[in-house]
Amino acid sequence: MGTNIDLDEFLPTMDAPDKVYQLFESLGFKVLDSHLKTNPSVYNLPVKEAALVEKIYAVSNYDRRFQILLFKLKEENKEAIRTIPEKILREVDFPFIIFTPDFKTYTFTLVEKVREGPGEFKRKLTKLVVDSSQPYHTDKEILGSLALSVDTKNPVEVYKMFQSAFSVEKVTKKFFTEYREVFERLVGEVTKQNKHLKFTLFSRDASVENFVKILLGRLMFLYFIQKRGWLNCFDGWGSGDKKFLYNKFQEAKKEKKNYFKDYLEPLFFDTLNNPRRDKPDQATQFGGRIPFLNGGLFEPEYDYQDVRNHILLENSTFDDVFSVFEKYNFTVKEDEPLEKEVAIDPEMLGKVFENLLEENLRKGKGTYYTPREIVHYMCHESLINYLASEVSLDQDVIRNLLDREQSLEKKETLSSAIREKAKEIDEKLADIKVLDPACGSGAFLVGMLHEVINARLSLNRELGRSLSEYEVKKVTIQNNIYGVDIDPGATEIAKLRLWLTLVVDHNLSEIEPLPNLDYKIMVGNSLLDEFMGVKLFNPENAKAQANGKKMISLFDEDSQVSLFENDDKKTSVLKALQGLHALYFKESDPEKKKQIRTQIDKIEFDLIEATVNDEVSQLERKTKGIVEPYLSHGIGIPAKEAERISKLSSQQGQILETFNEIKKSNVKPFFLFQLHFSDVFEKKGGFDIVIANPPYMKERDNKKVFEIVNNSSFGKKYHQGKMDYWYYFLHKAIDITKDNGFISYITSRYWINSYGAKKLIERVNKELSFVNFVDIGKLKVFDEVAGYHMIAVYKKTVDIDLFTYKKLQNEISDISKSSNTENLEIKTLSKKEIFTDNDEIILETDGLKYDNVVLLGSIADTSVGVQESPDKINSKLLLSAKRTDISVGDGVFVLSQKELDNLRLKEIGRLPIIKKYLDPNDVYRYRVSWKSKYLIYSDNKIKEDIKSNKEYISIKNHLDKFREFISSSNKPYGLHRSRDIKYFIEPKIIFKNMFIMPDFTYDDKGYFFGFSFSSIIQKDKTFDLKYILGILNSKVAFNWFQKNGKRRGAGFDIGVEKLRLFPIKKITLQEQKPIIEIVDKLLDITKDGDYLQNPTRQTQVKDYEKQIDQLVYKLYGLTPEEILVVEDQK
Repeated sequence: MGTNIDLDEFLPTMDAPDKVYQLFESLGFKVLDSHLKTNPSVYNLPVKEAALVEKIYAVSNYDRRFQILLFKLKEENKEAIRTIPEKILREVDFPFIIFTPDFKTYTFTLVEKVREGPGEFKRKLTKLVVDSSQPYHTDKEILGSLALSVDTKNPVEVYKMFQSAFSVEKVTKKFFTEYREVFERLVGEVTKQNKHLKFTLFSRDASVENFVKILLGRLMFLYFIQKRGWLNCFDGWGSGDKKFLYNKFQEAKKEKKNYFKDYLEPLFFDTLNNPRRDKPDQATQFGGRIPFLNGGLFEPEYDYQDVRNHILLENSTFDDVFSVFEKYNFTVKEDEPLEKEVAIDPEMLGKVFENLLEENLRKGKGTYYTPREIVHYMCHESLINYLASEVSLDQDVIRNLLDREQSLEKKETLSSAIREKAKEIDEKLADIKVLDPACGSGAFLVGMLHEVINARLSLNRELGRSLSEYEVKKVTIQNNIYGVDIDPGATEIAKLRLWLTLVVDHNLSEIEPLPNLDYKIMVGNSLLDEFMGVKLFNPENAKAQANGKKMISLFDEDSQVSLFENDDKKTSVLKALQGLHALYFKESDPEKKKQIRTQIDKIEFDLIEATVNDEVSQLERKTKGIVEPYLSHGIGIPAKEAERISKLSSQQGQILETFNEIKKSNVKPFFLFQLHFSDVFEKKGGFDIVIANPPYMKERDNKKVFEIVNNSSFGKKYHQGKMDYWYYFLHKAIDITKDNGFISYITSRYWINSYGAKKLIERVNKELSFVNFVDIGKLKVFDEVAGYHMIAVYKKTVDIDLFTYKKLQNEISDISKSSNTENLEIKTLSKKEIFTDNDEIILETDGLKYDNVVLLGSIADTSVGVQESPDKINSKLLLSAKRTDISVGDGVFVLSQKELDNLRLKEIGRLPIIKKYLDPNDVYRYRVSWKSKYLIYSDNKIKEDIKSNKEYISIKNHLDKFREFISSSNKPYGLHRSRDIKYFIEPKIIFKNMFIMPDFTYDDKGYFFGFSFSSIIQKDKTFDLKYILGILNSKVAFNWFQKNGKRRGAGFDIGVEKLRLFPIKKITLQEQKPIIEIVDKLLDITKDGDYLQNPTRQTQVKDYEKQIDQLVYKLYGLTPEEILVVEDQK
């Protein structure tokens, strides 16, 4: 199987319809007569789309289901390529369409139908754009892989082959693998060829790796730029050499020049970074015009003109680089879920950066690249919720606006609700403030940018304007998008990707310099706003901290009035800062940029320094307060006080010294949101949307990373043992999101019932509401990370109860769908019901799926046992007491028979507050064996009786004896938690909260018990407790406990909150009898005193339990395969 023509020779000659037919014939397809052209009306194309088409050729047809169609367009038109396939899909099951405006450039388009819901479909496009004059290696590879076997005639099989050939994932994965190999070889070559720089330029750890990463990043960026035809233009922008980098490499070898020193450094630093030569009448040293790009990407990170920094890179070093880069097609447009190109897009910059981190380094940073489908879903849902909330429209109305295709047919299809509020919606979009506090390489920033600009462009016609995509993108980047990351390399990649989003839509006659994003995408630790315990910026005190007049000297005379006309010094300073940020964003002159940056840094450090000085002054006052009394009385300072003074003085010196070092290096190991992004907080009080994939890591493996935050006041407030590092990021998001704003995070799922997340769960419950929750479960989201993951969109309010819950089963692709599929279950949950008293979140029952069931909590009441505090004296309690009249083991609220007898309560006829009490060792499966223990059952009423009623004097005296050991909140005479008495005196099921195997039993004798037990009492009389008991001790129940319980060593922790979710099969009392009768037999056999020593009775019990298992299997409708799973559990 394969093509019988040489694609290297054939593709450059493919300049007519006949040649396209010849291509597919050579690939083994049965082709039609090339002279038979068809009409747009055959495919029911609407008038607007038909007007764009010159001719349609039917190249191949398999049972009319799979068709290859060639569309000759009247001119290049991207909109036609997006809209025509949707119309064709209505007429043809599996279309493959080739678009061309000139029989030189071809867009091979695989069209797929994606099911969104019942009867609802969307079209998905995967495109391969081929310049026949300069086809890429991968173009030829993909077209060659379409070769058809003689035996393949089924249209579905043919279509599947096309789907496999047009796999974007295959291409990108292959590129990354080869890129990584190039990176590693280049690091080796740079190290080997530059030993003279080992102790200077490359003296720091990973400095060679960083140099190579930047070098390859610049080259990859320029591959995207040259694709636009912007390098070496002789006839207007777009006319440049689309293989400029490679052709100059060949030129360097031919002329025996050094490619790096003679071509790349001049290109990077003297050309792309030089505004003074970018004039229409000025060519560059390369001959044609090359734009000044600005933005910091090509600012030299070393003095390249200094001979001491002469980096040696032989030409042969770049052979490997070009052997990879030249194989692939680069496209500037980032893919969308329903529109992809088989090419390398800017998202690859993020994948390359984050995946090139060494494994141990990545784990230390908790950094993992977020898949495209996840990014799209989170950005989409966040914006839908924001707009729905801000303009008071239903989410579905907003969703229809954001989901609307930008097609010719649909430009007038805005709903009446959207049209009425179009101006308000556009104003909210223009005003939105979005932050990623762990932005990495910028996936969410780019995603939110696309969502905002697509929504604003959708409103153009209704608002009677013609804003270009370029204009909207630029203003959105300037006003709406903010990012922070601790890794400088990550922020540079994020800036790169935002710049490239501008490049893709740049159709101006003159190429504008790229904006400066240094104060939009910033380096810093999002979790720290202090150092050495000093809060570095307090906006409420900024007025007192800042001296506006002092700062006037920073600006020229023209700036002073505009920056400081307001008498409010704090407002003046922050307004000045915001004004400087806006100036810096647009400025392209290197000297002016440097001047503005110096001014910004000066203001920020002055504000920070004022806070630091205030802290130092407080320490000085504290020192003075210690010293003065002794000086005024003329007496010497005691050694202890002298030590305090010494510590305070040392602290002052340390703070000032550390701050001066930070100021000198201009590296801030913290991030001050309310200072750096003061415009957001001054206007809104916080961000509208905080969105992130925060770093995941555990403290035991990353103690140094945790320690930095733990020692801060923020860390001391929210740190907790066994927590994950990302919890801090959700706490921070709550702090910096405005009221009624939204937080959208993808995280691990374990926190919802983790002891280490109690503080987080409590705060989420008190300050946030779930809006959307996607349970990804164990589906693999990140290549390098196993485990269970989830996505949550929260709103910063407590007013929302109901939210949408989605559970994915087999693949992530259905995440955006709005109705149930084989892969997706959607339901509505209640916040009130999912948060437990034990600071856990219970979302649903996992495991086997059952029909016609009710939750146990709806038919029975459950409660944990009493909490004594304490039940008896233990060694820890006695350790600090100097009591000889008390011993370890003495009963406090729980008494032995002997202790009870000693109280001589029999004299008054056994007071009703003394109850029979069960220890953990008293309860077995279907069996209770009471060991003569008693509980002083003292609730709120009885504790008052003990205090005042003489009939209780013996008990009062007893408890008074142990008063100092009683920690109960109702001390000294009341139990800490007495619980409702009904859970003890009514017939009940008793069970241990922690067990290895289910140990449920029945009690109708009124036993009481402690908090290691729980009880179930009847609420719905149509469900017999013994029927429930039989089910709970069955293997089916054990399967459920395994799936839903917390693992505690070898056993499970099943609290009452979990148990309330247990599914009980709904049947009549008559139908329950078979199980009830067997349970009665089990209870009868096990109650005999010799049961534990009687093998015959134990065998009987096992036989009866097997009978119950069989009844339960049948009752719950288990298949033979499911029974095998249940029987096999350990």
